[in-house]
Amino acid sequence: MKKLSLTVLVCCLLSFAFQLQAERVSKILKSGTTRIGEIVTVEGIVLQHVDAKKNFKDYYLKDNYGDKIMVHTDGFALPITNEKYKIKGYLNYNKDKHQYYISETGRLKLADGDNKTEASVTVPPIEPPKGSINDWIQANTQTVIIVGLCILALILIIIGFIVSKKKQSPSASKPSFTSQMETKPEEKQVKIPVTENIQNNTEDLKTMVIPKADPQTMKFIPGKLEILKGADSGKSFKIAGSPQTDGTSVVSIGREASSETNMFSHIHLKESTISRRQAEIIQSNGNVKIKNLSKTNYTKINGKELLPNEAEVLIPDSIITLGEVEIKYLLN
Repeated sequence: MKKLSLTVLVCCLLSFAFQLQAERVSKILKSGTTRIGEIVTVEGIVLQHVDAKKNFKDYYLKDNYGDKIMVHTDGFALPITNEKYKIKGYLNYNKDKHQYYISETGRLKLADGDNKTEASVTVPPIEPPKGSINDWIQANTQTVIIVGLCILALILIIIGFIVSKKKQSPSASKPSFTSQMETKPEEKQVKIPVTENIQNNTEDLKTMVIPKADPQTMKFIPGKLEILKGADSGKSFKIAGSPQTDGTSVVSIGREASSETNMFSHIHLKESTISRRQAEIIQSNGNVKIKNLSKTNYTKINGKELLPNEAEVLIPDSIITLGEVEIKYLLN
């Protein structure tokens, strides 16, 4: 019974929060330069579908105030035109077309009774039926009170859970989080000779070009990468990074071809779903990290999307997803 009550409270809170998320398109576009990469939510009618690339589909959405924005969807079926939806996704900018658009991550079809959008820029206020103003005010007041009580009850449950946990496990016997973080780099640190020579079997790879290491200037990254998904599935290779002035070693990944400056430290992926500068593998202080560089095709680590310039530590058996290519990090 307690579990059921808690579930009802959480559902009420989530429903209330979702209703507050929708924004006006004009407000988003006005501050677009500072909100690129931010998750936004809009609500409106689907106007038309737009022909796009093989794996990408676009459509226009007009909000309740008459403003339009393009929505970019990857892997989702296109919505029905002239129907009302609530859309959630990342705000992006197309430099070629000088146009803002939303990379869709979620979609909710609204009820048939809510699918009418005013053609004018402003929407007239909704007036309650005559003779029922008191009932209307009372209904909304009750909603506010119920939501407030739900929030208060949830806070009390969380506080009670934290207090009970502290009583069950004495703090003296707990190893501190700081001490654990300090010992991890030393445990995972792997020393690999700079002069190690590696022969990569790259002649039969179809979707990527693996750089040959230059022993005189390169520093090999600990472990190796195994291709799990793609035309080169089942093959593995080791990589060497380009030393930086701050002591780190960097390996770049992307659809951009190698140049004279990165010919020994760049993995060239030929997949169309990869950005020109997709990601970087960075070795620093005994740790190996993956850093996302793309603003449109996000790099994933174990299913988690990394935002632009966000980095995540690679641990053994981590799965890196780059478009349609999946790579596993193995530590020898």
